[in-house]
Amino acid sequence: MPSPLPLTSFAALALAAGASAQSRQPLFSIDWKSPSVGSPDSLLAQPITEGDLLFAPAPSTYPQFGPAPTPAVHVKAGPAFVPAPMHLGLARHAACVGHAGGTPCGIEVDALCTGKADWIQPNQPIRHLYLSVDSDAVGMMVPLAPNVASEAPLGESAADVLVSLALGPGPLPPFGTPMPGSTAVLDGNGLQGASAFRYRGVGLREPTFPGAALPTSGDNLDALASWLPRAGYPWPRTGLRWACSSRWTAR
Repeated sequence: MPSPLPLTSFAALALAAGASAQSRQPLFSIDWKSPSVGSPDSLLAQPITEGDLLFAPAPSTYPQFGPAPTPAVHVKAGPAFVPAPMHLGLARHAACVGHAGGTPCGIEVDALCTGKADWIQPNQPIRHLYLSVDSDAVGMMVPLAPNVASEAPLGESAADVLVSLALGPGPLPPFGTPMPGSTAVLDGNGLQGASAFRYRGVGLREPTFPGAALPTSGDNLDALASWLPRAGYPWPRTGLRWACSSRWTAR
């Protein structure tokens, strides 16, 4: 998927455009390098893995200002040891439960869709793309902070969710939009930290700086989608589409 920013890494999926912020919830994963891998989640104290699909912290499971507990596991990568019937069926999950962040275990989920993302059609207006970046992204100076350029030097971008600005109709050449760039809409931990901005977070650890040390200093939000919970429908009625990192996943 083309990125509206010259990012060195782009792990994004369109959230349903026009979604109500009061009803939809971000559904996401973190990568295997993240220090929250192995930590108990805030719902049932299940160890978080890089293949689990997460909500913001329980009990509300909606983004909130920090300090906040860890995210809540909503869908496990594989069969769980506690009541959590929904899982993705990754066979190695049982062997990976409780492993520490920074140790690859072969179950990383890094793309996700609930079937509600808009189709991007040629010559049709593109509404908004919600995206995440990793700690190596540097961004560009755009009018609306917080953004990758303002937050990445502080380690405050890799656990955030951003939204594109004015894209216009596609296909789009580099920088060929009415307003290139993106701005942050959800934070990793919901705390101000070194940033000049404070916005609701999803229970992840920050700051996250680039480097070779494992685990990384903070979390990297990886796969991303939106979820509209409905009574009686534990799965999206349109199904879950997901993909694994080919380098780090064994089925």
